[in-house]
Amino acid sequence: MAPSSTPQPRSTALPGDRADLQARLERALASAMDGFFEYDFRTDAAWYSDSLRRMLGLTPEQLPDGTGRLAEHLHPDDVPVFEAAADQSARDGVPFEIEVRLRDSSERWHWVRSRGQMWAGPDGRRTLLAGSLTDVHATRESRRALQRMSERYGRAMLATSHAMFERMLDEDRMVVADRVWEALGYEPGELPSSRSALLELLHPDDRPMYEAAAREAAIFFPGL
Repeated sequence: MAPSSTPQPRSTALPGDRADLQARLERALASAMDGFFEYDFRTDAAWYSDSLRRMLGLTPEQLPDGTGRLAEHLHPDDVPVFEAAADQSARDGVPFEIEVRLRDSSERWHWVRSRGQMWAGPDGRRTLLAGSLTDVHATRESRRALQRMSERYGRAMLATSHAMFERMLDEDRMVVADRVWEALGYEPGELPSSRSALLELLHPDDRPMYEAAAREAAIFFPGL
């Protein structure tokens, strides 16, 4: 697919209509949760919405229109990610979507989702970059915290001398430590980690007692 040509501004609106449209756009941008940016490679000039600056805690002096460079706030490890996405966008004429880290006003790395498009001229050189930023920092941090918790739980399951398992009350899936299977004479992974598989190994006379205990636990710990 050939790269798309750089969009050119076109308007048939009357001066008064353009003023009203500009006012509406400014109100929309002022209330937006996302941040917006545009960079013209031909004039070396940038534009940033106030919502983008607020997202990173930056002032117009710290990230000015015209000479401000958002790329200078990009995490070094994420530069290749952005460059690859921008190159593909310019080459194929399609938008890109990536998650990268930007340095905020407190010198901390802030995760954002960047959606945009890079346009190239007939010679293949970059001409215009435009897009938006969405704050995904809290989501990424929650995901990392959950992953760390899961890893700690996994290490605890491996380190304990007890045979441990965890049952999901609303589904058949279970988390079963390897020592459970070893204690029962099975290799880890030989049987599926499911409630139904474990119940098949239960003595028929003991099943009513197990079911009663499970129901009682569900009553006393409804959030489990």
